[in-house]
Amino acid sequence: MISTGLKIAFRGFLRNRFFTTFNLLSLVGGLFVAFVAIGYIGFENSYDEFHENSENIYRVGWTYRSQDYSILGFENGADDKQLNVVTGLKKIPGVENVAQFITSDNLEFIEWGDKRVQEKGFLTTNTPLEFASLFTWSPLMGSFTDFGKDFNKVLLTKSTAFKIFGGVMNNSSEIIGQVINIGQENYKVAAVIEDVPMNSHFDFTLALSNPRIDYWGSRVYMGVADNISYDEVELRMNQAMAKINPSVVKDPLYKEHFLQPLEDIHLKSNILYELKTPGNYSFIYLIGGFAVFILIITLFNYANFTLAIKSKQGKSIGIKKAMGAKSFAVARQFILEGVLLALLAVPILALLLALIVPSFNSLMGVNLSASLWQNPQTFFLIVGLAIVLGVLASIAPALFLSTKNALSLFNQKLKDNRFEHFSIRKYLVVSQFVILISITSVSYFVIQQMDFIENKDVGYKKKGCYMRIRHPKNRIFFKNVLDKFLG
Repeated sequence: MISTGLKIAFRGFLRNRFFTTFNLLSLVGGLFVAFVAIGYIGFENSYDEFHENSENIYRVGWTYRSQDYSILGFENGADDKQLNVVTGLKKIPGVENVAQFITSDNLEFIEWGDKRVQEKGFLTTNTPLEFASLFTWSPLMGSFTDFGKDFNKVLLTKSTAFKIFGGVMNNSSEIIGQVINIGQENYKVAAVIEDVPMNSHFDFTLALSNPRIDYWGSRVYMGVADNISYDEVELRMNQAMAKINPSVVKDPLYKEHFLQPLEDIHLKSNILYELKTPGNYSFIYLIGGFAVFILIITLFNYANFTLAIKSKQGKSIGIKKAMGAKSFAVARQFILEGVLLALLAVPILALLLALIVPSFNSLMGVNLSASLWQNPQTFFLIVGLAIVLGVLASIAPALFLSTKNALSLFNQKLKDNRFEHFSIRKYLVVSQFVILISITSVSYFVIQQMDFIENKDVGYKKKGCYMRIRHPKNRIFFKNVLDKFLG
């Protein structure tokens, strides 16, 4: 029964090549938009989830001058004071681990033997053991334990290690333990890891362990026990802050410290000194809504053309019914053909993804898979979506044609058939145009707003902007500074 239905379906596809091709292209386009939307939304919501126990890791921030900061300042920058906050936070009940670090985008030379390369994206921590145990990185060679044992160790990412060591990348004995020079200081290679995933809220090309952080503050993260809520830890932290950092608490401009769940930083945090540009729920809603609209247009288009094709087959349907075919059997054949055509769009979609997704990743700064088969969950979701589209698009012709008796199918010109008050096909076409006009109008409005913001005159004029400085040497100094930063 099914094999016969498949043969009939394929004969119908070949007989109506134009409609079949157009429907296939429409389905591929709709499923492509759905795949990209699913992938983008999933990627934006997956930030930092690759860390083990990521749900129990929090970033410590603080509020000062009515501003929220992601960096905690050191008291006078003294070496012992740099670890005061870490030591104090570790003593809070419920806190299991505390690490601090800074990152820098300054270019530095890395020297190994006669080789000299330039790199940026350095991470420096004076809590290397805690850093290696709190965060989860994919090791290629070496040991995280070795990185945390002592200072002046370096943790290399794969791409940076390849720049330095090149052809010996497959031999860990020729890399681990090697001494490289960075910024006039020697560091021993402790481990090599995979490059930091794109869905991490902070990046680095290599991590250095130093007894001192040469900066005015650091980024502090803590691991919290499973059996305690972070609200309770946050309360205890603020109560203990008078002892941990008394000079800050006494400042009248200081308000409080707070915890941010690691998995929420990308989408729910936009405070000062963020390490990456935060995500935006508006983009998620926009892309998700756009995908829904495109799928609705695809559905209406598919249903419209399916109804047009089947309306031309009135006599063949009438013959089937005259020979004893039941309405259910006719409707089932319509649905089978609709689902089959939708499933044929899936392998074509797989080829399209390999061509277009890399460009989308470059444009949006994401890392979506260009393979439909790589993620089984997404694959089955797309296949399920194709089946739903096929079924829904076939319902209209199935209900409209299968319920008619054989005599009416022979006597009426079904392609001109209309309901008493409206035409199904006209309704579908008008609905498509309404959705398209709505999307176009919204897109035009968004583009105009973005163009307005980019080209708005904020009142600053480089020419004619002067600062009154009396001393000639100071004038020359500030002139050079302004020329450097203002071009």
